[in-house]
Amino acid sequence: MAFSVHTFETNPHGNLGFAFHERLEEGREVYFLAKFAEGTNEPAQIAEAVFGAVVDGFKSGRLAQMYDRFEMALKSANSTYQGFQIPLENTPEIVVALFDFNDLYLSQAGKSEAYLVRDRQVSQITESIEQNQDLFTNILSGSIAVNDVVIFTSDRLLRFMTANELSQTMSNPDFDQSVGQLKQQIVEKSEADMVVTIIGVGKPKPSMATGFVSKMVNTSSKIAGSFKNDSKAKLEPAPVDTYEDQQAKLPIETPTTETQNYQSSIEPVQDSTYTANNQNTNTTAIPAEGTKQKFKIPKIPKFKLPKNFLLLLGAGLLTLLIILGVQSLGGESEEELRLREQLELSKEAINQAKSAVYQGDKETAKTHIEKAQEHIEEVFKSKSELYRKEASVSLAEITKTLQALENAKPVTPLELALLNGTNENVDAVGLDKLGSNLLVYTPKTVIKAVRNIVDQAVPINDNNGGAESIVAANTNPDQKNFIMLTDSPRILEYQEGSITSMQTQDESWENGIDLKTYGARFVYILDPTDNQIWKYTRNSSNYSGKTAYNTGGDLSNAVSFAIDGYIYVLADDGAIQKFDRGSVANFEFRNLPSEPFTGANLRIYTERGMNWLYILDPDRERVLVFEKGASTATYKKQVYYNLEGVRDFVVDGQKISLLTQTKIYEFNL
Repeated sequence: MAFSVHTFETNPHGNLGFAFHERLEEGREVYFLAKFAEGTNEPAQIAEAVFGAVVDGFKSGRLAQMYDRFEMALKSANSTYQGFQIPLENTPEIVVALFDFNDLYLSQAGKSEAYLVRDRQVSQITESIEQNQDLFTNILSGSIAVNDVVIFTSDRLLRFMTANELSQTMSNPDFDQSVGQLKQQIVEKSEADMVVTIIGVGKPKPSMATGFVSKMVNTSSKIAGSFKNDSKAKLEPAPVDTYEDQQAKLPIETPTTETQNYQSSIEPVQDSTYTANNQNTNTTAIPAEGTKQKFKIPKIPKFKLPKNFLLLLGAGLLTLLIILGVQSLGGESEEELRLREQLELSKEAINQAKSAVYQGDKETAKTHIEKAQEHIEEVFKSKSELYRKEASVSLAEITKTLQALENAKPVTPLELALLNGTNENVDAVGLDKLGSNLLVYTPKTVIKAVRNIVDQAVPINDNNGGAESIVAANTNPDQKNFIMLTDSPRILEYQEGSITSMQTQDESWENGIDLKTYGARFVYILDPTDNQIWKYTRNSSNYSGKTAYNTGGDLSNAVSFAIDGYIYVLADDGAIQKFDRGSVANFEFRNLPSEPFTGANLRIYTERGMNWLYILDPDRERVLVFEKGASTATYKKQVYYNLEGVRDFVVDGQKISLLTQTKIYEFNL
């Protein structure tokens, strides 16, 4: 995949900004951006040493998975950085990224950030982390596509620009012009000393120099290990394997940038040497330059040939030739030829589909994927066991290509909170957020969690002899409370650790399967049994009587609903209805993924000011994202989280929290 790259620095103050680039092999490139605090000693040496450790970690790694090699490279960079003993308050702003064909792996330090611009939508793909002695502490990964724009900055770009302004600027068909416009906007709107790298995926390369130092780096160190989680996984230093000699250090080519010449006189960086005094770490000191590690070559034991060896060998070869001759004379059967042909046709169709995906031609890609699937089915339908293994490999390639086509990606959710560590016999049902708190309800209790800190459960005051249970709940940010519907039916309010039973001006409350709040006063209850959405208004001390909201929609199969001013109702067959003032509006899903979402466990989520609809499909362990329009919800992507037993979810910016029976997990979109 081709990249068009621009790097520039605005309002530079001293030689404190750096940008390096190294092409590892075809389709794999490493990018590095750094900005150091004023007063940092030898920033050029630190930048080159850290980048050198990253590149060397890749080149010397023997691991097959690029994620594991990226992790190893970051550990090597952490070890190298610690050798400079830089104070925590002077942590530099760094982004290091690996482009592996259509996969992107990155990590960052300090206030640096990375953004992805796709289809006029801007997403921040990094998140702020607490300062740590280690430079890099987490890994983020995702897929990229042709016409994506990836932006690395040493400071927060959206602090003085809106996402809409950034999207409009980068939507210029002339990539070079859009970069120039962005640079001009940054200079006009900010006096910050900022280093920026802009990478256009599959865009025409600029005629000017890209502003990167294209360099070879000295070998540094090798480390091993693996993350258990995809993000926020602690990068611990690991042992360093030492070779006989460090490679000779090669000088840097003189770089050219759009704003300044980054130290063409920089000398090749020396390896930083230090000794780990903490015996509890796995850090091994890097040997000083010139130190050699010798290895003993074991002697090869002698052995004697058996008697008549040549005669036996000749007989064996003759037998082998006879067997091969018989097989050659026999040839392949018609069935073997047919299956092999089907397998080859499937591979050809897969390659054509991949090419169409990279070119952004979804319809052509779908056609080739369907053809590939048809050919593979022929292999599996055969009674012959031939080519089953090869067909399985092709089937996996089809799945991977289909995921790329539908912008699907796997994630590894991190365990955020253990609910039954503080409480016994937890059977969590639903999840919502209130400010920085997460609120969980079980059939009988409410549990508050602040990140991994879980409070004691607060029980409801059961008025039905122990048989009453909470069936739905939703927070009211304006009132700062948690509204619950029970199967009595009854409305309860939780606030600051206390639960209050509320009265309605009707004789009794209406039943329902889901509840949502809107604004400061309104509560809506979804009731498929009566084909209705009941609306209540909060008064000073009680609630009004019910009002029937639905005037024509079919809610008989409804399983979940959400409100952003309009009401969206999701049915168990995956159909959606949009209500405007009680009437059904013209609204439907568009560009649905190949695998349908159905079932009674589906959940839908959106809220005021949110441009997206999210659907939790726990039966297939995924979350689907749709862009909201006036009359359509257009499919954009899906995330597979590989976690069984998910019961509810909540969305907070680019973060999704998942609820199981006893735990809360989270991952980044």
